[in-house]
Amino acid sequence: MKHAKPSTNTLATGLAMFSMFFGAGNVVFPLGLGQYAQEHNLYAILGLLITAVGVPFLGLIAITLFNGDYKSF
Repeated sequence: MKHAKPSTNTLATGLAMFSMFFGAGNVVFPLGLGQYAQEHNLYAILGLLITAVGVPFLGLIAITLFNGDYKSF
């Protein structure tokens, strides 16, 4: 059984998604946020999910709608 090699576009998209969702800021920032939030941790978690997951995901959807043409975007 042959395995298809991923195209350059697929590799670039995968690396971009990895860097957006699993960057160093998403590892270090939640610890500091939790420390400062104290009893307001639900708001801190919701804010982090919106900014660290929601915004990059919306950006990915938006550029997908333009078929990767960032100039027309």
